[in-house]
Amino acid sequence: MTFWKNKNAGECLKAANYLWWLPALFPLLAILSFYIHGMWSWGLMDDVNMVGRPGTIWERFCVLFSDLFHAGRFNPTFSFHCAFFYRIFENHPKAFFIFRWMEVVTALMLWGFLAYKVTQKKTAIPLFFAIALSFLKFYDAFFFLSTQEILGIFFSGAALVFFFCALKPSFIHSGNLRKTSFVTGILCLLLAFGSKEPFVSVGIALGFSLIVSWIKDRQRKDFLAVGIIIFSFSVGYALFLKTFIAKGYSAGYSLTWNEISGNIQQWFYDVLIGSHGFWIIIAVFILLGTIFSQDKKQERSVFYFWIMIFGLSVYVLYLLLILPWNAWGHYVTPLGIFFAFTLTVFLAGLLHSARTWVVGLAAVMSLGVNLYAGGKALHFHAQYQQDTQQMLVWLSQNALFQHEVMEAGAVVRCNANEPSGAIRKLVNNYHGQNYPKFIFTPKVGDILNDPATRYYIWAPSWGDQDLRRLGNMWTPMFVSESWIVFRRMR
Repeated sequence: MTFWKNKNAGECLKAANYLWWLPALFPLLAILSFYIHGMWSWGLMDDVNMVGRPGTIWERFCVLFSDLFHAGRFNPTFSFHCAFFYRIFENHPKAFFIFRWMEVVTALMLWGFLAYKVTQKKTAIPLFFAIALSFLKFYDAFFFLSTQEILGIFFSGAALVFFFCALKPSFIHSGNLRKTSFVTGILCLLLAFGSKEPFVSVGIALGFSLIVSWIKDRQRKDFLAVGIIIFSFSVGYALFLKTFIAKGYSAGYSLTWNEISGNIQQWFYDVLIGSHGFWIIIAVFILLGTIFSQDKKQERSVFYFWIMIFGLSVYVLYLLLILPWNAWGHYVTPLGIFFAFTLTVFLAGLLHSARTWVVGLAAVMSLGVNLYAGGKALHFHAQYQQDTQQMLVWLSQNALFQHEVMEAGAVVRCNANEPSGAIRKLVNNYHGQNYPKFIFTPKVGDILNDPATRYYIWAPSWGDQDLRRLGNMWTPMFVSESWIVFRRMR
């Protein structure tokens, strides 16, 4: 009787763990469906500067890389990615969105596959997807085509997979294949560094975690050798960036306490509490659900120890690197991946010894959270696309706006940084106008005493300014959820 009871309990727990595929797949399929059936065009971040560049792919790469280099950036991977794919999809923005979906899913698969190889639990893959897709800021990777973070996530994930293959003798028996995997891992790590500078934290954390793992298991001398090589290589790369590259745009990297403390608060409320908080609670419940399990003892390999040290250290290092710059929006996308990966490795084994109702309830709650996060992101970006296209048509066809800007010399200002230039370029390039520069002006107060300023394009998502300061002198001419165009009345 006990045998059949245990067998049925095991089958129920196995079925409960299959539920993790629901929060893993629903958001992804919903986004893909919106891409296929919706109307998608170029965004207002950096898309306009990438599309329509003259020259071959190589010439575009050289120009973009040079522009970034002179601004204090060293992003060869990102530069080539933009030069190549913006050329391929130049006249097909919707196809680029679908391709971006494939890029993001592939990056997630790399990290999920590594979690599976470390834990040897098939549940690790859907669990990783479920945790990663609960991170609201991660959805920026789907909708902002010009962001660099997803490239770094992809190549750092590939590097980890190759290093795991090189260090796991039971996975690859051939010595030559292990050496090839190590060299390929170094190349992928270099490509991750070239995607965006903060990804140097992945190399530093990887080398550090391997050295610490060797201290735990002195027989694994390969951990020590590989760790020292990767750590030295990564630190050297970071010093190279700081010594020879940083200038111009990147010189805005601020180590002042006022800037850092503000970003810490932003991270604490939006990321730690707003996104990680749910999963921290779920982890506690699952951990408590294993207390009465008969299968409490689990053997932890040195690879589990290595990955846990890596996951914790890379999260902290990456956060420390972006705190002086920015700790919100797409900048924190990698933190969601690092958190999801580390928590997946920790929870995957526990799920197979937890109470069935605890696992089932956690999966269902995760589905609800992911539907909310994915739905909120989809609504915002779909609405943003629609409102932007309507505003562009209004700016190009409104006779009063055309007359005052083109003939009377009226100044147009905008509270959104990149869009202030992108809006004008899109109207000029795709709607046949020739408007002069729209000036980026984030603060409402700066336009009040400038009589030449006749129009103010305001985006709520770019700044929480008190519009009451405009008073009765300014009238909204175009109104949408994402944009308002104000006109100064005489």
